[in-house]
Amino acid sequence: CSAEEEEEDKEDGHEIMTEKKSFVSTRMMTCLFIVTSFVCFSSVEIPTRLPVSIFTGILLCYGSQIEIALLSNEHLARLGNASYVLYLVHWPVITLYKYSKEVKLIDGKGVILSLLWSILIAIILHNYIELRLLTESKKSIIILVAALYVSILLVTSTELKAVINASVGDTRINYAEALHWNRRGTGPISRGDCGVDVQGAKWASPYWEEKNNRCVAPGNGTARILVLGNSFAGIVVDYLRPLLQSMAKEIRLFAHHGCRILINGTCPRFTRAWHKVVEAMKPDVTWIISREPQLATNPLEEPVGKDPTFQFARDTLSYISTHSKHVVLDYQTVGIIFDHAMFPPRRIIRRISKGNFTFDDLQVTEEDWKTFDRNETRRMDAIENSELIRHKLSEKQCTSGICYFFNPANLHAYYADNYAHPTSEQMALLRPSYVEVIEQLKKQMKI
Repeated sequence: CSAEEEEEDKEDGHEIMTEKKSFVSTRMMTCLFIVTSFVCFSSVEIPTRLPVSIFTGILLCYGSQIEIALLSNEHLARLGNASYVLYLVHWPVITLYKYSKEVKLIDGKGVILSLLWSILIAIILHNYIELRLLTESKKSIIILVAALYVSILLVTSTELKAVINASVGDTRINYAEALHWNRRGTGPISRGDCGVDVQGAKWASPYWEEKNNRCVAPGNGTARILVLGNSFAGIVVDYLRPLLQSMAKEIRLFAHHGCRILINGTCPRFTRAWHKVVEAMKPDVTWIISREPQLATNPLEEPVGKDPTFQFARDTLSYISTHSKHVVLDYQTVGIIFDHAMFPPRRIIRRISKGNFTFDDLQVTEEDWKTFDRNETRRMDAIENSELIRHKLSEKQCTSGICYFFNPANLHAYYADNYAHPTSEQMALLRPSYVEVIEQLKKQMKI
């Protein structure tokens, strides 16, 4: 009896130790899960792949040896079984939501609705299709897959039908061409002969970022021209170069995506670099082309002379003028009025695809634009600088009291995205305005 009792005691002790290990492991895994979740959703930029991969590896390793409540939980197990279907479903649901609402980014309500619909559809597909398919024959699966492909073809053909049946729209507009252009024609054009800027790189050292937004092109004239700004400068310069060719000895692009020239506190490395370039190059002309909506949206402190945004912009332009003979400043385009949901090419494509030819939300009245932009106008107009040429782009973007986000004659978008980067259609609209400024420059430089 004593031997049997000893054996039973050993078994009981082993079970207790196993339970303790399981309890400790579960607690440890739960803590790791919580910590990893905080890392993944933290506002601080932390690489998430490494901690998630390590946590998953540890979880699987322990789970194969010891029962862990986190893995054996019935509800979590069901969620895990349906998770792949949920993964497949969630993006089409989000895409359809954005398509129906004609937005690029979804708000909080959209996130909740998309999540609920994704879970519901995933449950239905998992229980009534995925599990049943596991027991079906290959023939049935092939038929189902073929049916799905046919469904996809039927859905995608609705766009073609919308174009064919576009007789209810303006018959002067080629809707098929408008669809094609807004899909394919909104990107930037080639840099052409604007090559690697070795000298500019030496001036800017040790700054090395965004080489695609730095280049130098030869000209046929005598003026040394620096185009300074952000991604807008990188796009506009390719349209501007041919217009400057006859007066320029060299046209240098020095820009950085997302940075600001006249707003304080953005991109300090780039700011230090362009200061070096301006001082070393001493351009005949510095042309500032930069999307800086804060000039309009920052609250204006009265009087204007004491406004911090005005003071920084004034001092920056004064600094550039000290090292440049002439300065041209592109004012903000009407596109800065966009919110993040605005995406003109996509909105035009979706409207045509649905047979909806109403585009009233793709325009703004000139009065509303001037109200929105009044702070920029007051700030920039208050700057006293005899070397500064003010290029007010919006004066060419608004006609008969309306500022369009697209060309009403052919439905080509003027803006390529929700950041209002210009398309070739807008640059064609603004070409006369740029020519006027260049002629003004030539007169001042006596070329």
